[in-house]
Amino acid sequence: MSKKKWIFSAITGLSILTILLVFIWKKESNSKRTEWKIVAGMQAPHFTTSDINGQTISLNDFQGKYVLLDFWFTSCKPCQKDTPQLKELRERFSEDVLVIIGISVDREKELVQAYVKEQGLDWIQIVDEIDNQKMINKLYHVPYYPTYFLIDPKGIVVDHLWDPIEVVDILEKYKPQS
Repeated sequence: MSKKKWIFSAITGLSILTILLVFIWKKESNSKRTEWKIVAGMQAPHFTTSDINGQTISLNDFQGKYVLLDFWFTSCKPCQKDTPQLKELRERFSEDVLVIIGISVDREKELVQAYVKEQGLDWIQIVDEIDNQKMINKLYHVPYYPTYFLIDPKGIVVDHLWDPIEVVDILEKYKPQS
């Protein structure tokens, strides 16, 4: 084999090996990012904190109702995109059936209050970054934003959701009248 062919073969082989290693590394990296520590069937981690209006709330206050935890922040474009769907859920299901709790990781409570007012969000909002040093985010091991967890009336995690509108199918299966 000539020296040129050998060099070409070596470079081609190394290139293919590099591509395979990158592919395997990315696959491993992605699978680790989607490992959920809080999964369906688990008791939802309990928390007590204050909302953006200073009122104390506890997850246990909502026993007997479904609870949707919405982990978000104001400059998150996907979070902003989901706001109309969350509003639709609020309109579709009464608070006797579904309680929505927004858990923001913004660093400024005023920023969250302004966004909530501007968007007309009429459900509970918590600023986890300021009040709790991200305690609730840590309890739920939130990997990215937005992240949603649906909790059943007994305090059991139904599942993490990719899209808040998935709640409609779940609630209509269990609670057709709202």
